[in-house]
Amino acid sequence: MAKYIFSSLINCGICNDKKYKGICERGHNKYICQNYQYKNCIRNILIEDDLLKFFKIYCNKNNIEFNPTPLLAQQHIEKIIALENSCFEVYYRNGDMQYCKENGIKFV
Repeated sequence: MAKYIFSSLINCGICNDKKYKGICERGHNKYICQNYQYKNCIRNILIEDDLLKFFKIYCNKNNIEFNPTPLLAQQHIEKIIALENSCFEVYYRNGDMQYCKENGIKFV
């Protein structure tokens, strides 16, 4: 099983679509832009537990058995765009979109 569930799906909305990579920081899986190490992007971290929470809401809404694996994520998520302040947009393959910001979630 892959260590990072969403690593191939997250694009940076700040430095134009550079992929995010998974890191383990203080025992928690997080994602950060690959350009950050070269000082070409800001340190904008997405926490895997937050992504899982929103993906679980989507699965419950669509009667999908929630089993957090990279395969399930790739089957249902087209892409995730990371925005500033740890906000993100999730585009699903069925046309749904989630906008996740600091104070909640919005389905579009």
